[in-house]
Amino acid sequence: MRTRLFLLLSLLLFCACGSKDKEDKQTDKRTTLSEDTIFIGVEETLSALPFFYAEKYGEFQRQKLLCKVVVLPSQEDCSDAVLRGDIYASLLDEPTYNELNKKSEQLTAILNTPNNWGIVSPTLLRLQSLKDLKGRIIASKRNSNSENVAKELLALANLKDTDVAFPQIGNYATRLSMIENNQVDATVLPEPYLTQALCKGAKLLSPQKSGLKKNTVLALCTQRTSNTDRKNISALRLAYNAAIDSIAAKGKDCCIDILKDVYELNDTTIRRLVLPKFPKASL
Repeated sequence: MRTRLFLLLSLLLFCACGSKDKEDKQTDKRTTLSEDTIFIGVEETLSALPFFYAEKYGEFQRQKLLCKVVVLPSQEDCSDAVLRGDIYASLLDEPTYNELNKKSEQLTAILNTPNNWGIVSPTLLRLQSLKDLKGRIIASKRNSNSENVAKELLALANLKDTDVAFPQIGNYATRLSMIENNQVDATVLPEPYLTQALCKGAKLLSPQKSGLKKNTVLALCTQRTSNTDRKNISALRLAYNAAIDSIAAKGKDCCIDILKDVYELNDTTIRRLVLPKFPKASL
């Protein structure tokens, strides 16, 4: 167990830190972890906001749960880590979760959390609508919310997925950078990357910015059925519900520190950002 924890911490510090400063912050947070600590793997999307909130403002502690939220680079990393048992649970796109469970029930979903999505293109291309995407290159990822969003929006323009090319780019920060540097014709982004792209001048091709919502699921391995696991699952749901109650009551202002420190958003992006409406987890 000690060896696994050490290897996990090393992996997380390598994957989750986009800069030296961020690496230092992550190291400081994990210097006093117990072997009883459970890890939740997430990408830095707004679907994960309630978990960051629960960690920062003590909702996990109120449920007597030792829990740390760790950032992983992509859906593939999140699914691989939870299937290997390196982390306790991961936030997975519904299509990713469903694909993994096609052959065998490897994972169990314990709650759903939503996000807003859209398609953007570089301003220099001067694309005006979804119809202009025919024959273009759209950065996306198979078996994910990205793929489903792209297909649904293309269908609105009477386009098929075979009318465009889909390079497989799983990391949202990479996709955002590719739009900034005119390396692809368009990409599919969740929040807050969508608002970041718009603040940097990208063109929104979706009909409306916050109109397309997709769910992620907090999933853990099906074999986790012990009494301790049942207590952990109940505590996770209660902490999540407490976090979303606070966010709903206080609004975006209560998340400013998280949006700045965790998501590294600037003031302009935060002002334009619209939070999703998080549903309660069933107890």
